Amino acid sequence: MRPEYLLTPEGMPVAGKCLDLIQAVDDHRLLRVILMKWSLPTLVALSEGKRRFSELRASLESVTARALAQFLKEAQAVGVVERRVEGSYPPIATYEVTRSAVALVAILRRLATQ
Repeated sequence: MRPEYLLTPEGMPVAGKCLDLIQAVDDHRLLRVILMKWSLPTLVALSEGKRRFSELRASLESVTARALAQFLKEAQAVGVVERRVEGSYPPIATYEVTRSAVALVAILRRLATQ
């Protein structure tokens, strides 16, 4: 069976179950980041609390370091993910979902359980 696809405002195809997510995102930059390959699993993993890069990579078994780093960088730029660096030696960087992205993560969690 072939699923029906809808188009985003930018003309990208997306599955019907993601319609709530697309309607919740009004910023085109944010939508571009959310539609990246590893965005949904990464944001769901980060919704469970702060994580280091290596912990995130281990929880997402088949993601490459480059793809994860690229997503985290883009997500930081649009304000969905926050990166904090502790001043210890060696420096410890942790990532977490920002407060402004809590509603978005709730939709993602609902999608993940469907």
